[in-house]
Amino acid sequence: MFQIRRRFKENEKLVYYQDILANFNYKSPVIIRAPNFVYSGAYSPLQIDIKKNIVVPNEISKHLELVEQNRESNFPKEIVENIIRNKYKVPRISTFKISGVKIKERVALEIDLIKRGVVKVYNKDYLLYKLCRSDNFTKKDLLKNGRPNHETVLPYILKNDGKSFAIEIPIWKRFSDSFLTGYIDLLRKNEDNKIQICDYKPKSFFHSIPQVCVYSIVLKEMTNIENSTCVMFNEDGAWEFKPEQKFL
Repeated sequence: MFQIRRRFKENEKLVYYQDILANFNYKSPVIIRAPNFVYSGAYSPLQIDIKKNIVVPNEISKHLELVEQNRESNFPKEIVENIIRNKYKVPRISTFKISGVKIKERVALEIDLIKRGVVKVYNKDYLLYKLCRSDNFTKKDLLKNGRPNHETVLPYILKNDGKSFAIEIPIWKRFSDSFLTGYIDLLRKNEDNKIQICDYKPKSFFHSIPQVCVYSIVLKEMTNIENSTCVMFNEDGAWEFKPEQKFL
């Protein structure tokens, strides 16, 4: 069984997240961590570029309008005040990770996910792969591992991908006396007219599956979208999966 560790108070458990945790049932001492990370307050600016060929669901359009009205903070005033009141210590969606897996076991699990069709793998023909290649950028835009940083690659994709329509989208979920908050890297519509919740991962994908699943769940709760999938990508390729399915 996966061991689940949360550093929230008992009365602040993220009940809505339990369904996703149930999908990570595997005979392994894996830990899904969700610590109270300090909220940095360093915002990457929301950008919206809805091309003529894209029809964005009405509820998502309303959400984008709402966060654009709060462009200085990206979050409504109530949430910003709550963050300050909690001394910037609030739960972040980006902290939901799988850890405690040895390399060999991780590789075996990844192969299993792909073989069972839980994860669909895209290769070098995938557009997001092509757009985040390091040779599209200058050296100053690259991380120490030689890959482009978020601040560079996301605006570049928004500009050059005809199906992408927003980057750095704030989302939130109220629980108890606080808020769970996060930023979705990229929203786009794929060839099947599905909304893709995309996350750029310069490193590996496996450990961040819970994070991107929660992005999808929270956005669905906020906008009532039904037809959506999760995507993680970098210049090695991409993974696509549905957040509600059985993973392990």
